[in-house]
Amino acid sequence: RILRKYTSNYHFNIPAKMALIDAVGHVLARTGREHSRAVYDAAKGVGYTETQLKEAAQVALGKVGTIDDLETLADAEFKEVNPEALIELLERVEPSRLQAFFEAHWPPQPDSSGKYANAPFKSWNTKQKILILKLVGRGYGRPERDLAVLKEVLNGALNSEHVTHNHAAEAYAQIAARMNLTGNLQRQLETFLEKHNMRAYDDKWTVLLAYLYTAQKIGGPELLGALETAMKQEPGGISSQYEQPYFELPITWAKVVVRNGLFARMTRP
Repeated sequence: RILRKYTSNYHFNIPAKMALIDAVGHVLARTGREHSRAVYDAAKGVGYTETQLKEAAQVALGKVGTIDDLETLADAEFKEVNPEALIELLERVEPSRLQAFFEAHWPPQPDSSGKYANAPFKSWNTKQKILILKLVGRGYGRPERDLAVLKEVLNGALNSEHVTHNHAAEAYAQIAARMNLTGNLQRQLETFLEKHNMRAYDDKWTVLLAYLYTAQKIGGPELLGALETAMKQEPGGISSQYEQPYFELPITWAKVVVRNGLFARMTRP
């Protein structure tokens, strides 16, 4: 029932909707392939209110489905399937097809002037972009090159969709974590917070989100000062563009504290 009602595409609802789809998909997977497939078949022919339920069933089939489910779940260009479900299924049953799709579509190529104005990536639908970005984050490509291209995605040269930016930020953080790029993270975060106002309506929130996701994975205690200063901003003045990074600030702070073994010391009376 929740999935049928929770259809908002506003950027501040995207993380909750994604989490709901994932949670329901995990529960469905525990019921087995036959039931998951029945739920998918029942939902796929119905209207928009069943879209989330269909995706949840795809998540389940990604975990328990077989090669026989692939052609029903996915069209040739992977435009209509939950990206995470497709990756999980193909990595189990036909990994070569996933690798071939990735190599055929990444990285986007700039034109002779070095710009990405005509890059095919810009015209893909959301699910195709997310699929590629998830594969980038999983390490299918070359890390140094992919970090540079992800910066173009985050800066808006290759994308303008909120949900795609979320996944680009996560992919950036996954690569940065694997490369252990902690050296400049403090400077990057502090410089960004000095130059950009979270009350502003600009498109730079995506870069901040990438830094915060990275800090959640590998950030050290040297980041706590900048995070605490940023959290002191009045919530009512935060622009809608920066709402999600603002919500991520306390999560980032908590993960840095716990991962670096500081929680016990901070909670002593």
